[in-house]
Amino acid sequence: YCLPGVKRLRVRNGSLELLVDDVLASVTSVWHDYWAPHHARSGGNTRNGVSVNVASDILKSVMNGRPDDLKLGWLLKAKVWDRERDFDDYKLVQHQTFVFDDEI
Repeated sequence: YCLPGVKRLRVRNGSLELLVDDVLASVTSVWHDYWAPHHARSGGNTRNGVSVNVASDILKSVMNGRPDDLKLGWLLKAKVWDRERDFDDYKLVQHQTFVFDDEI
């Protein structure tokens, strides 16, 4: 609803592309490196992540086309299994923050 025009998703090897009126608007990549760590006793995961790259003109049009009282915000979360020494148990360390775009 933020982008006027015909939207289409295109699957590529390692990414998902968003096209608007057949013009590339953004690329979302999900990675998983198949790393196999020692797992914490209470669970744990191998490393993975997501990256979204949006064309600057598309992002500007979304920002300029929104209602004046609506701000763009980002919720950033990180979960890391960490241990002080090689023989210690893993402990889950979590960080989360919310920032508005004009604060970055």
